[in-house]
Amino acid sequence: MRKNVSEETLESIVVEKLFFGAKTEDVAAKFNLSKSFVSAAVAAYKDVESGNWDHIKFMVDGAQCNMKVVEWAAGRIGVTVPESFYQKPEPKPDDQFGKTEQLAGQTKLPDFDSVSIKFSNSANNTLHALIDALERNANESAQLRQAVFALLHSAGVAG
Repeated sequence: MRKNVSEETLESIVVEKLFFGAKTEDVAAKFNLSKSFVSAAVAAYKDVESGNWDHIKFMVDGAQCNMKVVEWAAGRIGVTVPESFYQKPEPKPDDQFGKTEQLAGQTKLPDFDSVSIKFSNSANNTLHALIDALERNANESAQLRQAVFALLHSAGVAG
């Protein structure tokens, strides 16, 4: 997600989408932004408005949205961002051999120091779609890579 979008642009995005019902593609083109940025900004605004902080945390952790957008939305709505958004997570303790514990559904490959993971069909499809999108669209590859790592992190694989 872009970090240098002005508050005026964020305001215009929300007004165009929520009050005038403009199409995401049209708003993205008007402000020279990606459709995913426009969608994430509007979703963050709606989530802040409804107090859905769990979903906002999910979006921030997955780099779909950044704290600047969340703080802007909270300021516009007149609420305070919870302190938990500013606290760094505690690192997971390592086991006695210096490696983290193997999760259910993981298989340790004996000849390699790597782990294979069994994802559900939907998670597997999501990973494949993200990888395909990475290959097709280099401009948004950093954001998509972050989404892949967020998905892996939520499965407990990435440290």
